[in-house]
Amino acid sequence: MRYPRIESIMNVMEKIAPLELAENWDNVGLIINSRCKIVKRILVTLDVTGAVVNEAIERDIDVIISHHPVIFEPKTNIGQRVEDKNIIIPLIKNGISVYSAHTNLDKAEGGVDDTLANVLGMETVKILDKESGFGRIGRIKSSLNVEEYAQRVAKYLNADDLYILGDREVKVKTVASVAGSGGDFLLHAVNAGADVFITGESKYHESLVALEYNLPIILPGHYETEAIAMEKLIIHLQKHFNALEYNVEVLSSKAQYKIKRTL
Repeated sequence: MRYPRIESIMNVMEKIAPLELAENWDNVGLIINSRCKIVKRILVTLDVTGAVVNEAIERDIDVIISHHPVIFEPKTNIGQRVEDKNIIIPLIKNGISVYSAHTNLDKAEGGVDDTLANVLGMETVKILDKESGFGRIGRIKSSLNVEEYAQRVAKYLNADDLYILGDREVKVKTVASVAGSGGDFLLHAVNAGADVFITGESKYHESLVALEYNLPIILPGHYETEAIAMEKLIIHLQKHFNALEYNVEVLSSKAQYKIKRTL
């Protein structure tokens, strides 16, 4: 049987989400390089939590691939903080590596923002903010208003706590979207002529500004707008390793948290 090494996992991920696409404040790539020499099982998750680490240990996982970095801010020491005891130390102790693809996967072709736009039914899709590469804008085939379109979005994203701000009667033709926390790009959506803006979550004052511009907002949840891309990534990775005749399993985490929407 043939098994990939951690370097092969890194090479594949860097083709999917090139490191140079990441924001300079971000922490991406191989963040925890444990002692696994060959990889038999990969666990894909949005976040690396204590529950996900326990799951990885129980399922004999060699590498976790996460969207949000397992270590985000610089650490001067590792010791008694809860995230150290529940996450970092158990990962190292059990020889589990962690590779994170965050803003680079958001912006990559076929990545998180592209996946969201596709699920939302957008066509003739373009980048919303060409300077940074975040967000997408496109048109949909429908005669729905914001209220009706939001119901479809809730179904597409399995969002049971979707929130709508603004005029629900506006007809939707042009949609702008940013996966995750995209409130920073509300004015980009206004300037691009969007009829509605969809993002996982938006800060209170950001949302107030959008309402001054009469731009309706649909907030399905941070998790909901990004989790769909993790499922796509699992399929992509498994097909790739199968084609290379590697005997590796790419699994979806069952323990990742689904936190309710915050405004």
